[in-house]
Amino acid sequence: HNLPGIYESKSSKIKLSGGAHLILEGDPLGIGKNGVLLPQTEDNRVMFVLPWTGNTIVGTTDTEEFSGSLDRPYANSEDKAYLIRHIKKYFNIEEVKYISSWTGLRALIDSSGTNSKNISRGHFYKDIDENFIQISGGKLTGFRVIAKESLEQLFSQNFELNKQEFVDSILNLESQYKYKDLQLCLNHYCVVKPTDYLLRRTRISWFNQNGGKSFLDKVMVNFDSTLYFEETIEELQDEGLL
Repeated sequence: HNLPGIYESKSSKIKLSGGAHLILEGDPLGIGKNGVLLPQTEDNRVMFVLPWTGNTIVGTTDTEEFSGSLDRPYANSEDKAYLIRHIKKYFNIEEVKYISSWTGLRALIDSSGTNSKNISRGHFYKDIDENFIQISGGKLTGFRVIAKESLEQLFSQNFELNKQEFVDSILNLESQYKYKDLQLCLNHYCVVKPTDYLLRRTRISWFNQNGGKSFLDKVMVNFDSTLYFEETIEELQDEGLL
């Protein structure tokens, strides 16, 4: 994840940190429309509980020095046990049932010897070579801002920029299957495979057990193999849908 070859010494070094999450169905913790922040956990990681599209998301910040698979990161048994243990402690609940779990990775700028929770979550730009900049840090939720600022920084060196109106509206897609939403995504949102729709354009896989496998047949019947890529059994298994 660092720049290769002659650029390695010039590049910012990356430190991976993970954040584990659980989705609880409905509002079993009784938080309503409120968010809860738990800064005092057993290992001083920050933990949060938030309402999210009719369900509840429970998460924690840094898993120091993430060492799992970069292709398919997941919340392991220790991560899930940690979250469940703290939910029981702070919300006085005996049993915790969750719909789904996952781990999100943060690519932080490595400051040697610095605890990951103290490293900035911001994104940074570094000139590596002529017309070559490195973008480091940041989060996926800021991808529009990162892309806009990156292009402005790169193009301003060679072009006079003509400012255009920037799209800043939030597009919310339905969390459950609807034919018109699938067609919209197929036509305009770069859906190449069925799991692109289930996992990355909607939250169907996030808010349904077994990764939303029950929706898979409905989605696949609308895929024209001459226009889109079908997924192999192995790929569907890797995504947790078989």
